Amino acid sequence: MSKYTFVVEFNDGEEPAVYFNTNILGGRLCMVAFEDIRKYQLEEEEAHALKSFLDENQSDFRDCCEEHEVSVEAIHEKLYQQTL
Repeated sequence: MSKYTFVVEFNDGEEPAVYFNTNILGGRLCMVAFEDIRKYQLEEEEAHALKSFLDENQSDFRDCCEEHEVSVEAIHEKLYQQTL
């Protein structure tokens, strides 16, 4: 199933009521955040700095990922996607 992310701006007090399974453009709402979650994303320069640091400290980073049972490749891919 395909998923899209929309950020829609409304004037304060004019936000529509939305509920789980609200129909939107032929699809159904399955997740909502009542704030602009982009503010939690890394800026392009921040992602580059972090990726550079991780590349320079690859063995420590791999050890840390193994300790926390997370994927090095998945983290690198997410950082890469933020720098497109």
